[in-house]
Amino acid sequence: PSTFSYNALAYNPVDNYLYAFIISSSATSGAYSAGNVVKIGSNGVLHSIGVPTNSAGDTLSIDDYVAATMLSDGTYVIGKNSNFAKLKCYYISTDYY
Repeated sequence: PSTFSYNALAYNPVDNYLYAFIISSSATSGAYSAGNVVKIGSNGVLHSIGVPTNSAGDTLSIDDYVAATMLSDGTYVIGKNSNFAKLKCYYISTDYY
């Protein structure tokens, strides 16, 4: 089993799962390595939904993802604090997971 830490936790009222971004992990690759987004069921079971990419198709770095929310359609939005007082947001669809 892997041990990991996550951040940017948000509740999705559309599917009743929590979503989080793995920021560190004992796994060096695979579904539960750093950079993956996981959904967490009410029973505590985790499911990886993959590594998000930006609009250019590049995977997101694992640095500084400090906040998250869900939009009313179930889109997971994570925020990266790249500069003081600025929050860069990434929108991640959860509708096909």
